[in-house]
Amino acid sequence: MMDVNKIKLIVSYMRFIRDVYNELTKNADTSGEIPILPRPLQPTNPQQYFLVELSNGGINVTLGIDISYANVLGIQIGDEAYFFYEVSSDIYETVFPDNRAVQLPFNINYESLENAARVVDRREIPLGIGELDCQINEMDIGYNSPYRNKKIARALLVMIQMIFEAVRFRNIEQRVIESILGVSQYDKFYPDGLMIEYENNWGNLSARVQSAVHGIISPAFQLNIDGQVQTILTIDNVRQVVFFLAIMPLICVPNRVVPENSINDGFASSLMSVVSPISRSRLTLQQKEIRGYDKYHGYDKCDQDLEPKVHITGFDGLCVSVENGYYNDGNGVVLSVCRNRQEHQLWSLRSSDQTIHSEGKCLTINYEYSQENNVMIYDCNATVPRATKWQIQSSIGKIKTQKSGLSLTAEKDAAGVYNVVVDPYQHVPRQVWFPTNNTEPPVTKIVGYDLLCLTLDGVHHVQMANCDDNIKDKRWAVYPDGTIRPEQHQGRCLQYKHGQNEIIQGACSGYSDERWIFRADGTILHEATDMVMDVIETPALYQVTVNDYNGNRFSQIWFMTQTLC
Repeated sequence: MMDVNKIKLIVSYMRFIRDVYNELTKNADTSGEIPILPRPLQPTNPQQYFLVELSNGGINVTLGIDISYANVLGIQIGDEAYFFYEVSSDIYETVFPDNRAVQLPFNINYESLENAARVVDRREIPLGIGELDCQINEMDIGYNSPYRNKKIARALLVMIQMIFEAVRFRNIEQRVIESILGVSQYDKFYPDGLMIEYENNWGNLSARVQSAVHGIISPAFQLNIDGQVQTILTIDNVRQVVFFLAIMPLICVPNRVVPENSINDGFASSLMSVVSPISRSRLTLQQKEIRGYDKYHGYDKCDQDLEPKVHITGFDGLCVSVENGYYNDGNGVVLSVCRNRQEHQLWSLRSSDQTIHSEGKCLTINYEYSQENNVMIYDCNATVPRATKWQIQSSIGKIKTQKSGLSLTAEKDAAGVYNVVVDPYQHVPRQVWFPTNNTEPPVTKIVGYDLLCLTLDGVHHVQMANCDDNIKDKRWAVYPDGTIRPEQHQGRCLQYKHGQNEIIQGACSGYSDERWIFRADGTILHEATDMVMDVIETPALYQVTVNDYNGNRFSQIWFMTQTLC
């Protein structure tokens, strides 16, 4: 039985994080899959900042936040406002106009904060709701206290990670929520290697995402956990990060346009809340270190690979292939089992002319046999140009012809072979394509309401149940075609049919009832109905269904455990 008070605290914390997120993204660029924070205004413009208040019922502190970088600039304690060393004095009066400004002897980065807190590594400092409460209490210090700077640095390390890293990375938010549900009143936890890698690479990862072409991150980006070769997370596509990277600072601008169409609740006894202008928010916003921050601050041109060479995975996790590896003009294109270093499965996506190449020849529409809409490999210079032009919409995995608008589709023939053809778009998994060189579908837990796991329940049904690492029925393979499949039964897919009240599992058919999209806000969209996965509490169980999106329903928010590969 869930502790009701802990559930209420979780909802308050999630609402608090959502409020901070909303304040940061109010003027963000939301044209892509992940919001990009706005360009900075003049330093003395109050719209560049907002305030986050933290209180535990006895002590109150306020953080001044830079909206463009989700960075803490200073902390107000009593009558004093303490600013980081490199913050220009020009903005003191803008952020905290009614307080005496004090310059701290350390900078806005984790290394400087760790030194000031007198720890070798921030992993020595515990995190958790109870720890945050303690750090707020520690701010009851006098201006002349010899321990003042150490205490402020230590408190900021806790506040930044539990609030601002949680706003930046949804899996860090999930880790905080897990600690609230711990065995003791509020468990404490220590940052692990993966969490540290995320924190240290927010700017670097954001730069790579913003440099992506057709959703492809090339070369692949790697997070090396604790320097161990066997624990490396490889990221080569934006769709791998869209469900946990919640916001990005503006790091760079594209070298050229690649058209996407062508291609007030309190928290822990009022621990936090958000208000607004300078926008005032009762919460805490972090200041984090962005490695390479100064280098990117000038918005250089993105370092882009405008002709990435990748596999294109499709239905059932199969790869787009030149049939039998024969490159004679007119040979068909099919789906086959993905294999490493097979040239007939590797495709160059050329942004300059919107063509898709393999071994120098073009993916081409067979206009001669338009009734069948076949797709073939052909000499790029020996066919009409419009037959080789493709528009890639990486956010939904759609590849369509530039002229007719028909979409690349996998169609099964009588022999059981999936031929690649073009057809009208119908929101089906057979029309979803994922350019990547990581062809194995990631296996993950899907964690939702009350931190319960999406779980198999017999042959056809799914439910929410306590998570357990030893139970494979709680692990799901997320296929590149937009289907979600039980790890042990990967021929079956999660399905939602019109008129039903629940999500079930059934044999994968490639139809629209099986198509799901994981989104940056933590929702899982059922594309055919334009509704999101949801949980309804019934007397007997938590029923998994779909509903219209409601930003106040946290039962519609999901997390995935991160897979290392």
